[in-house]
Amino acid sequence: MTERIPRPRRMWEILNVIPVIEVNSLTPEERLELERRAVRDLQRQLDFQDSLNQTPAEFFAEKPSPKNTGE
Repeated sequence: MTERIPRPRRMWEILNVIPVIEVNSLTPEERLELERRAVRDLQRQLDFQDSLNQTPAEFFAEKPSPKNTGE
């Protein structure tokens, strides 16, 4: 019997995992924070997609060096 080798996952499969949250069970404050986080995440995604139109030199020129961020 031959073993079946799993195929490598595609990036969209990895990144397309969406957590399920029961919004009805959240307090108004939790809902507000969830909405704010969703807006921030969406803005980051749009900024990143927009940055993909840049040349590599432009793209990496905008990124701070890890040495300079104190991380």
